[in-house]
Amino acid sequence: MAFFRKEDEMDKYIALKSLKIAYWFTVAFLLVWSIIGLLEGDRQNVALALLCSQNVLLVFFDRYYRRKLSEGNEE
Repeated sequence: MAFFRKEDEMDKYIALKSLKIAYWFTVAFLLVWSIIGLLEGDRQNVALALLCSQNVLLVFFDRYYRRKLSEGNEE
């Protein structure tokens, strides 16, 4: 059963481009939601917490995998 087929470079490019667009939409949405929540005086701003934690994870794993991949190329 060939439910999943192997992706070629074009499929991977399209998937990555779509993921980036969806990510930045989410970031923009959370940013607007956070600003509205802060202006309304929301003390428990879930959107701000999610926005911050999402970007901290993005930066952490970006640096982690860049370092990991650069170490693998040195050997």
